[in-house]
Amino acid sequence: MLSDTTAKINILKHPTSNSWVKQALSNLNVILLDHSHCERKAAGVALNLMFRYPSSTKLVRQLTAIAKEELEHFEQVNQWLEHLNIPLAPLKPAP
Repeated sequence: MLSDTTAKINILKHPTSNSWVKQALSNLNVILLDHSHCERKAAGVALNLMFRYPSSTKLVRQLTAIAKEELEHFEQVNQWLEHLNIPLAPLKPAP
């Protein structure tokens, strides 16, 4: 299990601007698709590191927990995409 220090969530130090919220909501499809891809990539990196360093028991245990969590997030985001009828698709690279 992850230590308390790695599990802490940083609180936002400044309020989110209304213009950002409006822009995010008007591009929700792209944000959700990007989030799905990020969760998948995070799980993949954790798995790759597990296979790269199999003799480090502690590291493999931590990476297993991370991979599980990221795959759960991936599934949750994909359920939202499905609920909103947004097909899973590749994204164009950022400029």
